[in-house]
Amino acid sequence: MANIKPSLIIICTFIVVALAATTEWINPGTFFIVNTFGLTALIIIITAKAHFGKIDLTSEQNAHSQKLQSLGQLSSAIAHDFNNLLTVIIGNSDLLLNRYARSDNSFKEAYQIKSNALRGAKLVKQLLSFAKKSSIQPININIAELFTELTPLFSQLLSEKYKIVITNIDKDAVIYADPIQLEQIIINLIINARDAMPNGGNIFIGIVFAFINNKHTTEGYYKPNTSKIIEPGQYVRIEVSDSGIRIPKEILPKIFDPFFSTKDSSGTGLGLATVFQIIEKLGGHVLVKSQKNIGTSFIIYINHVKDADISAISEISPDESLELNSSDYNILLVEDEDSVRMFGAHALSDFGFNVLDVRTAEEALEIVTQNQRRIDLLITDVMLGSMDGYDLAKLIKLELPDLKIVITSGYDETAMDGIELKKHLFLSKPYTLKELVDSARKALRD
Repeated sequence: MANIKPSLIIICTFIVVALAATTEWINPGTFFIVNTFGLTALIIIITAKAHFGKIDLTSEQNAHSQKLQSLGQLSSAIAHDFNNLLTVIIGNSDLLLNRYARSDNSFKEAYQIKSNALRGAKLVKQLLSFAKKSSIQPININIAELFTELTPLFSQLLSEKYKIVITNIDKDAVIYADPIQLEQIIINLIINARDAMPNGGNIFIGIVFAFINNKHTTEGYYKPNTSKIIEPGQYVRIEVSDSGIRIPKEILPKIFDPFFSTKDSSGTGLGLATVFQIIEKLGGHVLVKSQKNIGTSFIIYINHVKDADISAISEISPDESLELNSSDYNILLVEDEDSVRMFGAHALSDFGFNVLDVRTAEEALEIVTQNQRRIDLLITDVMLGSMDGYDLAKLIKLELPDLKIVITSGYDETAMDGIELKKHLFLSKPYTLKELVDSARKALRD
């Protein structure tokens, strides 16, 4: 306490006494105890050597953290309802697509509906991923195809003052990563390049193979970790460059720090921190080169996936490898959203299954206990009002030990804390007709 100015102690003491009658706590890090007469106050300041500037910085960081927490809560709250709506749109689009030939205009119109609904689903997943409410699902990704999908989004991020210039994109560049996280990397780097050129300019993008024969020393580049070495191997090299303001040398070591920003109140300080965090988890490398009158380049190296099988999967037709005689199986579908239930029952019936669909857990239990019909598979939503889908599955399992189960939800798996998911097949909303039918077949075959 010796290093704290007396004036600061006096000010804090007066604040404590003034608030003593109405509250027991002040901001985290400082608390007081008031005796029975309200005459004494004990002040404990965790950071004894903190000056006002550092306190302000901590306060700003806390504000950013609270914003992120609020975003996570909001995104999780809207995800369930929105994913139910998207399930209906995507599912009924699939039903329409099955009725028309590909040359028919109605097929093209239905496909447009489905494509845009899938984009909406991706936006929800991006929001959940950023708010850390979504699980990471790495797959083999063709970067050129991903970049094509992102192109419409660039026009929303950039005004007419900016132009994206493609220097080179290798069509065979494939990496193993979560597509949402890879999109975050590209989008954050483009936003960073945009903000470095307030008067407009060109953003240069190149995605190519990079084969490193010997240890690469990365001289002339800033690399945000202790190792300056990139091990020999086959990499995909992603470069995003601008012709804007140079990053000062003294700031370079800070640009990947969480909450560090040069954009005053308009920046969260999380864009480049997110990029570095994702690249590090992928086992990749990120380098920065910034020069006066030239601009800044961010260069990323990620291991290339060799001989990757990224063949296209049919948009509609369920997987033939899961084929079975559907008419031999009875499915109990439990879903409290009427439109989702109607689509599910219709889709499963179209592929030959015998379907009983009910709205509540009580109706499902009544069917099972009264032995109205043999049930081979239960497909149930998690949120059913009086009872969740997991409890319903446990109760029905007591009556039907051999029952197969598929759990569906508009929430991501990771958003449902404390629930053991490994026991059952999980189908995340929004799902397509193909995903629904394939899940049913897979559960029955396992």
